[in-house]
Amino acid sequence: MALNYIAKDNSYTALSTDTDAIAALVAQFTSGDSHGIKLFLTDTGEHKIFDFSTGVKTFIPDKSYNTPITMSHSVAIADVAYGVALAANPNRKYALIINDSDTTIYIAIGTSAILNTGIRLNANGGSFEMTAKHGNLDVRVINCICSVATKKLIITEGV
Repeated sequence: MALNYIAKDNSYTALSTDTDAIAALVAQFTSGDSHGIKLFLTDTGEHKIFDFSTGVKTFIPDKSYNTPITMSHSVAIADVAYGVALAANPNRKYALIINDSDTTIYIAIGTSAILNTGIRLNANGGSFEMTAKHGNLDVRVINCICSVATKKLIITEGV
């Protein structure tokens, strides 16, 4: 068993392989303000991710990292009213969203996109990538919005 700490930027650091130390760390994280901290527990071929800011638990078999996935590519339009950039997909294993416009675009996962909130994709190539390996994979809808009409997002999704 091993425990990794995942920071807000999705970088992670190995913390311990001792089960008593893991229990103490979990107690420490659950008793304080977590600020988006995730713990990544590996045991018997399964990754267990717990996001303390949302209470979301995710269980991912190790084989998901080595299983071939099928990639699809599309274009989504961000507009002044929020719209769907990528529909919810329970089979999603990977997603990459790239801002292919000259305007900042904001995305939100599982909720309405609002200007100047959520995940900012800078103009001319700003991107957001979701993978199980990084612990930030989410299968819910991804919405987008921008301050200027009809700006393009390049979408890659793996299932």
